[in-house]
Amino acid sequence: MAGNAIGGFINFSKSFEKNKKQVENFAELNSKKLRNTIVGYITKLAKK
Repeated sequence: MAGNAIGGFINFSKSFEKNKKQVENFAELNSKKLRNTIVGYITKLAKK
């Protein structure tokens, strides 16, 4: 369900680096670890 909601707002790709740039523009995160965790999860969903 969360994957569908996320996919509706932004087109994420299977590339971690591209998704990282999109997340940086979309959300202001102070923690690199949190950002990378979120981007990793999004990338994992995009690869399914």
